[in-house]
Amino acid sequence: MRPQPSTEGLRQLIDAISACHSRRLFEQIVTVAAEICGTGYAGLVEAGAPPQFAQLIQMTMPPGDPLRVRQWLGSGNVLLALAGQSEPVHVDMGRFRLLSVPVPLNTRSRAAIWVAGSDLDEHAEEYLIRFATAAGRVLEAHRDLEEAGRMLRAVQAFSLVG
Repeated sequence: MRPQPSTEGLRQLIDAISACHSRRLFEQIVTVAAEICGTGYAGLVEAGAPPQFAQLIQMTMPPGDPLRVRQWLGSGNVLLALAGQSEPVHVDMGRFRLLSVPVPLNTRSRAAIWVAGSDLDEHAEEYLIRFATAAGRVLEAHRDLEEAGRMLRAVQAFSLVG
């Protein structure tokens, strides 16, 4: 006679793995990027593979967008230009400067973290590159956890059927 499996431990494992939500993780990444570079603007952008389109995954900005960064980001192919690069991008718009650095990922898609502000200092690029490397590992680990959660839910479904 086959023992009846208890799914309580499996459910707890699935709950623990699922505790980290994508949206909250993205919010934290852009918040920390803005903080380490001493600005109120930051974002995470991702481009497909090949990079023909790009989307803004998450963004933080001061209330009212005083530098009008959102408007600039929405013009033309700005997001694609930021996410599609393999080297840091510097843009001087007069009223603000923008710095974008690639996020290393083990997928075919590309991503970048950008910050903008009127007073980015000379250390911002170094800080942002180091942070983007760490953020890339965090994003990869998060994707692995999401996949593990899907697999465990399948195991749970089959154990309930049997």
